Amino acid sequence: MAKKTNVLPKDPRLEKMREIASGHGGKYTLLDTDGNMVVPPVYDFITSPVDGICMVKKDGKCGYIYTDGSILVEPLYESAWSFRDGLASVKAEGKWGVIDKSGKAIITPQYDEEFHFSEGLAAVSKNNKWGYIDLTGKVVIEPVYGRAADFKNGLGMVRLNGKYGFVNARGEMVIPPELEDVKSKLWGGVWRSNVAIATSGGAMGLIDVTGRWVLPPKYADIKLFSDMASARQEVDGEVLIDLETTPGGNGLISQNGRIVVQPELKKLNKFSDGLAAAVDASGKCGYINPKGEWAIAPQYDSVSDFRGVLARVRTKDRRYVINREGKEVGDNFKRLKWLKLVTEDIIPNRYVIERNGKYGLFDGRLEELLPVEFDDIDRWGATQLIKVMKDDKYGLTDKNGKEILPVKYRYLDIVREECPLAVVREEWDANNGAVNADGEWIIPPVYSSCSIYGKSGVVTVKKDGLEGLMDMEGREILPCSLEYIGSFESNMVQAKKDGKYGILSNKGEWIIRPEFEAIELPSEGLTAARKDNKWGFVNQDGEWVIEPVWDLVQTDGFINGVAIVKDDNGKSVIIDRTGKALTKPASTVKLYDVHEGMRLIKVGRKYGYLSDDCKVAIKPTFDEAENFSQGWAQVSFKVDKQPVWTFIDREGRYGPVYNKQISLFGPLTKVKQDEKIALLRPDGTMAAPYIFSRIDDAAEGFTPAQIAGF
Repeated sequence: MAKKTNVLPKDPRLEKMREIASGHGGKYTLLDTDGNMVVPPVYDFITSPVDGICMVKKDGKCGYIYTDGSILVEPLYESAWSFRDGLASVKAEGKWGVIDKSGKAIITPQYDEEFHFSEGLAAVSKNNKWGYIDLTGKVVIEPVYGRAADFKNGLGMVRLNGKYGFVNARGEMVIPPELEDVKSKLWGGVWRSNVAIATSGGAMGLIDVTGRWVLPPKYADIKLFSDMASARQEVDGEVLIDLETTPGGNGLISQNGRIVVQPELKKLNKFSDGLAAAVDASGKCGYINPKGEWAIAPQYDSVSDFRGVLARVRTKDRRYVINREGKEVGDNFKRLKWLKLVTEDIIPNRYVIERNGKYGLFDGRLEELLPVEFDDIDRWGATQLIKVMKDDKYGLTDKNGKEILPVKYRYLDIVREECPLAVVREEWDANNGAVNADGEWIIPPVYSSCSIYGKSGVVTVKKDGLEGLMDMEGREILPCSLEYIGSFESNMVQAKKDGKYGILSNKGEWIIRPEFEAIELPSEGLTAARKDNKWGFVNQDGEWVIEPVWDLVQTDGFINGVAIVKDDNGKSVIIDRTGKALTKPASTVKLYDVHEGMRLIKVGRKYGYLSDDCKVAIKPTFDEAENFSQGWAQVSFKVDKQPVWTFIDREGRYGPVYNKQISLFGPLTKVKQDEKIALLRPDGTMAAPYIFSRIDDAAEGFTPAQIAGF
């Protein structure tokens, strides 16, 4: 644990809060996002604020206060609700009424149950009869119903003589009370996609807002999946939603309540290229159009989704391919394979089809472009060229099957998709060359190896055991004179000459002369190199900046001014650009990203921090640690063998410890210690002490909090 002198100074404000809370266990206060108690802890309950007003309870009575603690309405009601749309339901002498935000009773308590306004009307109950009042309290629909629900879509659902119907705002019965049940009838979930699931004659159906049966009542169950994103799709600008009935099956309904596909299908796929694969009640497969009509009648045992203009179908006897009119355009095809660009766009109306293990290329009418005689067919990178293979030999064609390279090459490698060159070799033991997208030889086939690096603009070639460089047009950059050239990932690469390694540019020039036993790519102006079996670092002139005394260097080299090396004992050490060891040798050393000028490090099993000037700012002493944020970092260490957490500043000073982080409260963090909750600022200092048993989530910059027992 850090020294006591590192503890941040105490805040007298916290002591004051403890004094205020003392003797008020179980009472509620209101906290702002700075952790201040803006309301004294004298209430039995406080709700989250709505429009700056909280409902409070004290001595069994309810009232309202502002977020500054001033009283709007003294606690005098038997029960009350939070404000909604500027109004709140209150109960006095067993009856419910409504007050406005000034505390004035605009509807005196006179109704049997609480009520809320929706679309300007509220369902109210008096003497066990329900009706509707407007915002002035005027009765607009007489209380004659056994039950009434909030208005939605211009209608209020009512119950009369045990049956359900709907009235409009004028009290006119739009849908007669003849329904035995309506799903979600009292909870605001009646209308979904402008229809409601209703029961008549013991069976369910769908009605619209006029009372018309969109689906007749003949189902044991109906499910609408309006709230599931996976059950929605847009077709021709209209949102369609999955519908399921029992008995029956799957169908589709529009967001406006129009039945697009009758729920009679055993299975219905999503629309693909304008048609949806479907299975009818008999188990036969076909295709539905966006109008819900059978575009291709159900007659198949199985089908695939349409891709472009074609789809695969299967009957009992055979498999074949059909077009969008349902006409057969191919016979006995086992598989349809879709050629795609790297952008995932389909090459228009081009299909690879397999028959008896052989492949051919066809257009959208399944007219043959390449015969079904190839062992494989695929596309070439981002081009619309086709790579074909037959008898272990490769060739190239255009998208119409026109030959670009004859099928005679044992090796044809599309090395980089961003590069319009391909390496080819006529026989396994033959030489390599490179061709362009027109099939022209750019690099003649005279090399034992050929590697293309499109991003670096070079091709490495090998001849008679030596390697050289060429550009993408086949011009020689460097003759085959080097023993080794690495893989270009940038504009430079490791290379070997006369048994020594250096750094070579993509122009064929030595950046660092070949004078070393091994070398890595430069990093932050320094290059790891090996001499006499020891590693060090050289500058761009090949001069030693850090002498070769290390057994191993991490291949990334220097990152943000530091590097990891290994000593004679195989232990890892962090060094700076001068070669100075910043940490003690350890079996495991890790470097993390820099945040706010502080870099998290791990040495052995402990965490610490480096400053942006590559010095150890905070020694690795923590069991767990996070990156710095807003000048502070969260760390963990053990006290009496138990893990605790705290925040430290850039000097390693720490604030109060806690054993559990709960959640965020605005800019503050809720933490828990010994079953009591406190609030910490982003800098790790305490905004509110451990005096709470409950702190709710923030709303409008405030939250109710309950004082813990002392």
